Amino acid sequence: MPQTVILMVEQTAYFKNVHPAYPFLDRGEFTSRALSHDASSKTLEEATFSALYHAVLALGSQYVDGGTFQPGQGTTWSLFQTALGYVPEVIVPKESLENLQALTAMSVFAMNACCLQLDDTLVAEAARMALSLRYHKSANASVSQLRTFWVVYYLEKHTCFQNRLAPNNSKIISDDDIACPVPPTPDSVFENFNWFLSVIRFARLSSIAYSTLFTVSARRQSHDSYLKAIDHIYQRLEDWRLSVPDGFRPGESFHHLSQFAGHGTKLVAVQTQYLYFSMRVVLERLVMRMASQQDLRRENSKHYLMWAARTIIELTRYIDIEPHVPMFVMGVMPMSGLFILFDFVMHNPLHEETRDNIALLDAATGYFSHLEYTSKGALPGSIISEFTQIARDFCYQAERSAKKQSDDPDSEPSHDLILGLNFDRVPSQVDVQTHCPADVLSMPTSEYLQDASAMVTNDTLDYPVIDHAHFSDGAQVLDYGDMRTFFGAMLSDWGDIH
Repeated sequence: MPQTVILMVEQTAYFKNVHPAYPFLDRGEFTSRALSHDASSKTLEEATFSALYHAVLALGSQYVDGGTFQPGQGTTWSLFQTALGYVPEVIVPKESLENLQALTAMSVFAMNACCLQLDDTLVAEAARMALSLRYHKSANASVSQLRTFWVVYYLEKHTCFQNRLAPNNSKIISDDDIACPVPPTPDSVFENFNWFLSVIRFARLSSIAYSTLFTVSARRQSHDSYLKAIDHIYQRLEDWRLSVPDGFRPGESFHHLSQFAGHGTKLVAVQTQYLYFSMRVVLERLVMRMASQQDLRRENSKHYLMWAARTIIELTRYIDIEPHVPMFVMGVMPMSGLFILFDFVMHNPLHEETRDNIALLDAATGYFSHLEYTSKGALPGSIISEFTQIARDFCYQAERSAKKQSDDPDSEPSHDLILGLNFDRVPSQVDVQTHCPADVLSMPTSEYLQDASAMVTNDTLDYPVIDHAHFSDGAQVLDYGDMRTFFGAMLSDWGDIH
């Protein structure tokens, strides 16, 4: 196939598969500019467009050549490396829309497995350039300028919230300083779901959550004020969830996702679910940390957290393991769900829900083994099976110890199991609906916010809560850190990549 035809195929693949989710380019303008592009020219204008052009081709080639999970391999990486080579020309000269679009395209690519180590840097640089261009304050900005700004806005807010414990991770774009509207984006409407508008609303919610829950001033709030701030974010999250139309709405039946026409629609649906659950997990863990032992919200949050983790793992069946799928979807969220369920199993080996949780750990093991196989070892996954085996062995030992304790009340339980068992508790039917048929994990029926004076029932779940734990810089220990590093976010041998 002639090279010019291949380039056109890759360009077409970009606008078919990537553009609807990140609509920062005008297809007509880009195509016209590409036809007149002189790759041999040394001018800054041509160099800047070369960066944008090759980044677009790299994104499109993932759908043509299959992409790559590892840096330094394949056509996709070669195209992206060419785009990276123009970064000095993109950053140093006076800012322009084309410069910003080039950084935006590279930022989108960097969310994938083969380039995670550049994600934060590219997004931060794009955010700074967007502010310098002042599109967020302009009443006369073009549609292309506004679309580019809002794509950068989403990327920056998403990166900032998901990587809360990363150094130098303060927000760059201030919500209070934005005066521009969100332009119409008909290409980003999937069936009846306006993805672009919805994800911008979620980005705004993420920004508010970061400001009210994770900044230094937020951590200085009183205990009651902090709980009220959590309740406020939860209510806004619920409002956002309800704004998503049926079929895409998080927390409801998702067995129909396999019926969506087109890979892009299914990926958007799964990503919408995972955006919701990423914040839901944070809120539930915050409630468990801040609410008192006698507060019913603390116990409810454990059940909600278990439901969220189960749903996260159930959704892995709809993830296509391909290089173009963001690692947030393909790796970070499934790993989060697995670690949460692992904690529940290890701290509740005799609970009636534990067998179902182990079954889901097995499902997660299968998913991560498939991930390692498909990526040819670039993304480690088989080690996950060790967690499932540890949990299964621990529960087996717990059952044996419990039976021995029942047969001989004077015997001592195994030392390794004392912390994980509560022999005085007899599991009963839980009030919160946390188990459903395998195809559908529905929303728990109990209310999130309840009378703080209410007492929890005897049928409780244990879950590790670290009280008053902070890093040296004051950051709260609320999650498992930056799990992207598990999937090779750091590359030590750049000199070997050609």
